[in-house]
Amino acid sequence: MANLKSSLKDIRRTKRRTFLNNGYRTNVDKMTKAYHKNPDSKSLSALFSIIDKMAKKNIYHKNKAAREKSRLSKILLRESHPEDFKVIKSKIGKNSQGFKSTGSRSKGSKGQVSNTKK
Repeated sequence: MANLKSSLKDIRRTKRRTFLNNGYRTNVDKMTKAYHKNPDSKSLSALFSIIDKMAKKNIYHKNKAAREKSRLSKILLRESHPEDFKVIKSKIGKNSQGFKSTGSRSKGSKGQVSNTKK
């Protein structure tokens, strides 16, 4: 257990922040599950608002927030325009030009030590 006053204060501060951050995360999880059951633009905007607030307070990393928002908006797109989503999905495939491998490094070229003595 910490002895310094500042350490004790830091422990109290960490407990308080952890409690609040877990509340935000729980709220987002519940809203996301409800959104998955019935996606609509009103609940999507509410989710975006909370996710943006979490990113602003550094509870979520900004890239995680962007990724979550993108995935949620894709769900709404899929529900509202299923025929368009099928066309988009068919254009992006494993063999498209964007996924070409450019590496030509052979196996074992990175720091392997040979077993032969000189």
